[in-house]
Amino acid sequence: MSSKKLLIVSDSPMWQKPEGVVVFEPTLREVELLTQVFDEITWIGFANPSMKDANSRTDRTGKIKFHLLSLQGGSGLVNKAKQILYLFQYFWVIYKYLRKADYVHTRAPSIPALMVIYISLYDKSRKYWHKYAGNWMQENAPKSYALQKRLMLKAVNSKVTVNGFWDNQPPHILAFENPCFTADELKHAFEIASKKTYTEKLKLLFVGRIETEKGIGRVIDAINMMNEEELSHIHSIKFVGKGKDWDMMQEKAKTLNIPYIFTGALSRELLEIEYAESHIFLLPSNASEGFPKVIAESAAFGCLQCVSSVSSVTFYVHHMQNGVVFKDIYPASIKESLISIFKDRNTLEKIAKEGVKMADVYTYERYNERIVNEVFELNK
Repeated sequence: MSSKKLLIVSDSPMWQKPEGVVVFEPTLREVELLTQVFDEITWIGFANPSMKDANSRTDRTGKIKFHLLSLQGGSGLVNKAKQILYLFQYFWVIYKYLRKADYVHTRAPSIPALMVIYISLYDKSRKYWHKYAGNWMQENAPKSYALQKRLMLKAVNSKVTVNGFWDNQPPHILAFENPCFTADELKHAFEIASKKTYTEKLKLLFVGRIETEKGIGRVIDAINMMNEEELSHIHSIKFVGKGKDWDMMQEKAKTLNIPYIFTGALSRELLEIEYAESHIFLLPSNASEGFPKVIAESAAFGCLQCVSSVSSVTFYVHHMQNGVVFKDIYPASIKESLISIFKDRNTLEKIAKEGVKMADVYTYERYNERIVNEVFELNK
């Protein structure tokens, strides 16, 4: 039986360290588990120094080969000219590896993915899987994103996976949940959730990029609008992550009248400790994204989800059933929703425990099974 060779084309940030290439840990875990399906994996991404200090690590399987493209950017005529020249280099690298692959996976939207999506419209000798990681139904999407979506709708001989279940979805467009847990890890999270109590002072948790779009500033403003009695329900709040607004948000948080900590980026092991100790997970985001994995992760550990209605989130989080969906992302509305749930601990616990079930579909085992049977149809 011939070996199954997978080529992954993405703009995933990577960095070469003495010990090997490091990649953002959650993304790397997802690809590592694909080594259970494929014999050889080659992964094209971008050399990005942001991975030096991020939550990143090297491949633990020894089965993934990396190729780092040069990251180009900047304004001005010279930089724009360089970007165009590097497009030819990107295409040549992709074409070189494409000739050796049986199966091809793109992670879009990205410029390298766009090149492969074009190729997939005409190449019938390989099987293609395009994963759209953003908001599939985003209004006023950037031109590059909109173009990639139009091409993927035309790529009927490929499979396209998206976040959420949308009306009039063609047969080759599949709703797909991005995995977070092995079956054993999920069982461990469920055990912790089953023992969690919600009668004491509540520990709040924010996990995500420390950027305005993700809603961290709105969380701070909402808490600052609370009076002394309302604040008495809160033990503390932790902000996990890094991002471009790190300094600004740390300065803004100095106005808080409750204990708070900015942890920076955390490893998976340390992040799970935060999930285990927290009661409420906050993400009033207005960023253009698909379904943030941290929602399913924190829900599995019994954290009540308090989130905004962005992209596919409300396909999984249902207001006052298995989470709280803010009616809007103004601080006053966030405060109102939090105070309501603070004062009714029985409802808080009931909804949080119901939210645990949300994580059932986010296992790597289910993900790999769907890739085998629905995406690449390897058993046919």
